[in-house]
Amino acid sequence: MIRNTFQFLDKVRLGTEQQWWKLGITDWDNFLKTATIKKVSSDTKEYYNRQIQAAKKALLNNDSSFFIGKLPAKEMWRLYPEFKEETGFLDIETDSYGKITVVGISNYFNTNHFVRGINLEKAAIERELLKYKIIVTFNGGAFDLPKLRKQLGVKMAIVC
Repeated sequence: MIRNTFQFLDKVRLGTEQQWWKLGITDWDNFLKTATIKKVSSDTKEYYNRQIQAAKKALLNNDSSFFIGKLPAKEMWRLYPEFKEETGFLDIETDSYGKITVVGISNYFNTNHFVRGINLEKAAIERELLKYKIIVTFNGGAFDLPKLRKQLGVKMAIVC
């Protein structure tokens, strides 16, 4: 999936990507093999070629962080097939005052729970998060992650 998107390139969004797909440029290799692309200058094409080569190298090196800040947040899901074995699923629960009561982090095989008053600690949660290249949340960008950052000071890797 990630190899079929160009939205990590500067000034390329869904509309441009869809135009390229219609031209048969459906993945990075097609892009690199195409000499010229309508509405893309030769200098820009060469720049994009370098960025695609860098993205290919990042995937080869298992470096999901390459895409942070480059790929729109709503497109981060495209990384999942490449990193599914290194993906953690995170969810939090809060009390009626908005204080975190439980943090759950799972990889489908194992689930770790961090419970207020028992083991809900920044260091423990960060240690668990370090196991993963990607963190998937359930509306977490709007709720879970800000709560974890504000209340516990937790920092984390890529989030989908």
